Amino acid sequence: MSLATDQRTFDVLVVDDTHDNLRLLSKVLTKQGYGVRPAPNARLALAAAIADPPDLILLDINMPEMNGFEVCEALKKNPLTQDIPIIFVSALGETFNKVKAFDVGGVDYVTKPFQIEEVLARVATHLELRGLQKILERQNETLSDEVKERKRAQANLEVLNAELDTRVKQRTRELQLEVEERRNAELNLLHLAFHDSLTDLPNRQSFLQTIEDFLGFRDFAVLVLDLDGFKVFNDSLGPDLGDELLKVVAQRFLACKPDNVILARLGGDEFAFLLPDADEAAATDFSLKLLDCLKEPLKLEASELYLNASIGICIGEGNYTVPSHVLRDADTAMYKAKLTGKGNYQLFDISMQESAQERLQLESDLRQALELDLADQQLELYFQPIVSLRETKVVAFEALLRWSHPEKGMISPAKFIPIAEETGLIQRLGWWVLRSACRQINLWQKELSEDICVNVNLSTLQLKQPQFLEQFRALLVEHHIQPHNLKVEVTESAILDDANLLNEISNLGIAICIDDFGVGYSSLSRLQEFPIHTIKIDRSFVMKLEQSQQGAAMAAMIIAMAKGLKCEVVAEGIETQKQLERLQLLSCQLGQGYLFSKPVNAQAAQLLYKKVA
Repeated sequence: MSLATDQRTFDVLVVDDTHDNLRLLSKVLTKQGYGVRPAPNARLALAAAIADPPDLILLDINMPEMNGFEVCEALKKNPLTQDIPIIFVSALGETFNKVKAFDVGGVDYVTKPFQIEEVLARVATHLELRGLQKILERQNETLSDEVKERKRAQANLEVLNAELDTRVKQRTRELQLEVEERRNAELNLLHLAFHDSLTDLPNRQSFLQTIEDFLGFRDFAVLVLDLDGFKVFNDSLGPDLGDELLKVVAQRFLACKPDNVILARLGGDEFAFLLPDADEAAATDFSLKLLDCLKEPLKLEASELYLNASIGICIGEGNYTVPSHVLRDADTAMYKAKLTGKGNYQLFDISMQESAQERLQLESDLRQALELDLADQQLELYFQPIVSLRETKVVAFEALLRWSHPEKGMISPAKFIPIAEETGLIQRLGWWVLRSACRQINLWQKELSEDICVNVNLSTLQLKQPQFLEQFRALLVEHHIQPHNLKVEVTESAILDDANLLNEISNLGIAICIDDFGVGYSSLSRLQEFPIHTIKIDRSFVMKLEQSQQGAAMAAMIIAMAKGLKCEVVAEGIETQKQLERLQLLSCQLGQGYLFSKPVNAQAAQLLYKKVA
């Protein structure tokens, strides 16, 4: 259906001051299906048009008050009515009036008397145009809205794109930073995995990789260096200063090695060197250089410290396929250097490997003896008498551990005690010795009806055990031991490192003795701060009594100092009558050594005590 025939949608305002014309037009238009509103004058026409704008106006020109032209002009000035098509209807036929009708905004002109068909045709035409115009306006509005919406969408899209671009750039920067941080973290982890955290030197893993790179391609030498007596320094100075000392040592080694020599820290106070294209002569020359390098004092805070080292050398000449074996053999040679007096170097040979294997077997056997409750079958306490030098009679005993191996017989303490200390087994051995000594004291008290004092050695590791004091006190109660029947012997480093615990032991009434005095690293001025009852002069000073005046002077100084501190003095390692006489002249109170008796089992010790009691 065309717009021209869809008349129900159109509203026509008919304006004419002639009643017959108004009625006729209204009737005809209504019959055609248009909505018709009649207006008999200009005032009502304007009001009706503004109140409810029609789709078309048939407007008479010649009217009182306002003519049709004036009404048209008024309607065209109002935004609500300016687009309504107006067809002028008038009896006037002058050309001038038709022109004016178009000038003021009319769309058509019908003269009276009019033909109804003409009127309907013109009305239908302009209403169809008006309909098309409305459709176009709506389409334009829709298009305009779409354009506006699209512009808004485009603007929003641009904003979103800008935000997205900003976020992409920001995230890209973040990802770049994350990637860089992760890469740095990975590099740092890689560095930490192959470098020592304290000295920043290559670590054991890195050093083993370096050895592997040389295997089968080039001759080389590996040196393992261990600082002699570092544990004494570390115990005396404390771990923080001990770490600082290791840093100073590392810098000293870096300064004295050639650029092509690779230096690593294996752990603790152990360092390693790899010398490319080196033979035995080059390795020994470099070892001597390292020992000379340590002769100059090491400055740490306000102190100057002197260190020495033991070095093991392993030459790689195509005879190795496993890097750890090279390091193992150099380490074995280093331990051999320590056993031969420290401060020297040793070249590895196959006999050292056999010795190392024997050492491992001893460790395994000792661990098995402790873990399978075989200690009472294989371990035994021997006792060496402590003698009054004035009366040459036994006044006490020192308990010494002996190991009767089921296959190898009696094992020297010099062999298994260092193994126990290195592996931590010394803690369990220490408790076994304490328990056995308390049990023996209790037996002697019952059999001899005498108060017998026994000295027992305590290791620094044993003193560091949790709840040591509580367990120690419970042991005394269990065996009914009076405090004056037991004396504990500790090293000089333990006096400095475990002073609080030793004070608590002293508060139990148990006397404390410094063993091997004079060979450790202690401050003589601080001895008066600690609960010391007895000082043992190391056997090295007793041996020098017959060799030099300096030896006698050192012994005399220690004895005088001990008396000033109101401490007993025991001279260790007395082997000759001349040594005894000199110690008596120096007013040394007590002594022990082979001159009186070697360490013996409990039965023999009891006989010794009875003999002189």
